Amino acid sequence: MLSDLRRFEEARPFFSEALRIITQTFGEEHEAYARALYFQGLALRDEGKDEEAVPVLRKAVEKLKGKASADKVVDAEFHLARALLGTARDESARASASQGLDAAIAKSAELRGAEHPETRKMRM
Repeated sequence: MLSDLRRFEEARPFFSEALRIITQTFGEEHEAYARALYFQGLALRDEGKDEEAVPVLRKAVEKLKGKASADKVVDAEFHLARALLGTARDESARASASQGLDAAIAKSAELRGAEHPETRKMRM
């Protein structure tokens, strides 16, 4: 995947096209749409564009709930909290984002176990 290779500008049109195709084929309520949003949000975060990532990840979390497995929802919540932390302008916003991170890590530990590689990665 281009975003894995850190070629974000090249990957962006593919995310847009994937969302268009998924929307036409399945609609916005399908898990595939939610997952495509999630990956788009991750790419934006990796690109250092937390401001743009927040609404995308927020929508992904909303769409994933009730459609995807609990661990996928937790991953999306974690990355949303990280993006929110990156956009925090004051202590109150930082504290709120930090609480979101802590909650996602706790959920991950509950679902996967405290020593699961994904949970450990979240704590780093």
